[in-house]
Amino acid sequence: MKQILVCFKMVTDYEQILPNDWDDFAPDGDGFDYVRQIINCFDESALELALCMKEDFTQYGHEVHLTALTVTEDPDSSFFKTLSAVGFDRVVRLAPSSKGSFSPMSTADDILSFLHQESTVYDILLFGQQAAPFNSGQIPYFVAQSLKIPAIPNVISLKAEPQFLTAVSQKKDRLLTYQLSAPALYLIGNCKGTYLRIPTLREKMSASKKEYPCYQFSTPKHQASSPKKLLRNQSERKPVLYKDLSSKEAAQKILDLIEKEDLCRHREL
Repeated sequence: MKQILVCFKMVTDYEQILPNDWDDFAPDGDGFDYVRQIINCFDESALELALCMKEDFTQYGHEVHLTALTVTEDPDSSFFKTLSAVGFDRVVRLAPSSKGSFSPMSTADDILSFLHQESTVYDILLFGQQAAPFNSGQIPYFVAQSLKIPAIPNVISLKAEPQFLTAVSQKKDRLLTYQLSAPALYLIGNCKGTYLRIPTLREKMSASKKEYPCYQFSTPKHQASSPKKLLRNQSERKPVLYKDLSSKEAAQKILDLIEKEDLCRHREL
């Protein structure tokens, strides 16, 4: 049986914060009570990729077990039920050992404590490349280092094959392709078309009575910190306007812009 673990995080939807409230930010988060919690975008891709891999491995004759894990003090299980409904066999919540809002090593220790307690050896571990509000991206590397398994960064494509996984990792100037059959940790980046699927009503009903355990471990204490202030991203689009162009001239401008965009994309790859 192939065992797949996905670690995910629920984050504040910062797009919903009113502009004036950024100046009133409080470290305890009381000022943002009206803002909904959403799944971190990279973690959402990781969750959907795990479901896709389960389908592919099943077609190849492998039995697959999916576990989703999060570290949070929030006992709300509504999203856990969604994960169960779409195909996750197990959803686990870990109570954080550190009360600070930013302690990557403490979070990594919580995850490692769970893994060491389990008799299960996970073949595939999926993490989002980074998560708000700090986007440090440190936790997956702490976990991989402790488990002594490779960590593949910025994965933009992940496909299950009969005997291995094919992962494409994006660097600034090139793409790297990996084919791995041994246990490994994959940091999921900008994967196209990996929005988490929506469960049907029947699937929701079947998952409504499931229970979701919470574990808490005693781990070494690490320094934790909380932000004193959050700054709003002020980046804005700046359109370029062309006036008094003929139809032919306007068409040529559009073609020039498309050609320039394609050239920049090829340089990045």
